Amino acid sequence: MPAFEKQQSAILEKRQTIIRKYPDIWNKMVREWKSSGDGCRAWLMYSASYLFRTNTILWAMDPLTLRQRVPESPNVNVSADLADLSFVILTHRHEDHLDLNLIRQLRDHPIQWIVPMDLVPDLKETGIPAGRILIAEAFQEITIQGIRVIPFPGLHLHSEPKGKQHGVPSMGYWIELDGHRWLFPGDTRRYDTPLLSLFDGVDGLFAHLWLGRSQALVESPALLDPFCRFFSSFEAKKVILAHLEEWGRDANDFWDVRHVDMVREHLKQLAPSLEICPVWMGDSVSLAVE
Repeated sequence: MPAFEKQQSAILEKRQTIIRKYPDIWNKMVREWKSSGDGCRAWLMYSASYLFRTNTILWAMDPLTLRQRVPESPNVNVSADLADLSFVILTHRHEDHLDLNLIRQLRDHPIQWIVPMDLVPDLKETGIPAGRILIAEAFQEITIQGIRVIPFPGLHLHSEPKGKQHGVPSMGYWIELDGHRWLFPGDTRRYDTPLLSLFDGVDGLFAHLWLGRSQALVESPALLDPFCRFFSSFEAKKVILAHLEEWGRDANDFWDVRHVDMVREHLKQLAPSLEICPVWMGDSVSLAVE
């Protein structure tokens, strides 16, 4: 069996297992997220969507349910389960990041929404009142619930051979959590643009794994070295590796444990002391930095 068909079959089989387990994954995640606890933790809602508990503050970035990408997956009770959110940060409009159905279910809750300007019309269409929308403007600091947030232009737009442009505008975020500085570059497609000079040090960062278009089945993906050099250049102490098992993709663009192992090995050569934490849907990870 050719490599694509073999991997695609394995993905579809595991996807069916995930669909069956999803209500349990969701309920466990929400229960843990709502439980009391000190310090900062993140929960992976989907491949690159997050719930956060910052001491007593509950917030999210690009919140999304499995049903957004896998229509046959079961519904979950978004309105009740996420009602305690204080604020939500959005990055860009791709379908694996912007779940308008989820947002509609939260429109009657007093949640603040931090969004790039180009997403404001989408939010207004869901019924979110204009007074609860904060515009994320590049390098304009927002302080919310005692958390410092600095938006910056993301590196999502990129050109392929023959000059074809891919991606959409996006916003990344520098966020200070409990005295630690975390960088959320978001979905990054260009690894040749230094971000380090824009920020006064980074303790930890979220890296969304992407090693090139249609490179998932390649033995040595084209952007493995640029990806690792980019994310090791910040000299952070901890990197959380996400954007894995995106069930709306096919085998050519599906990043899984094999790619995690590639990245881990390469990063360890470049930055031996870097703590590498891959996360999968439903996992939680501490944002404490030693």
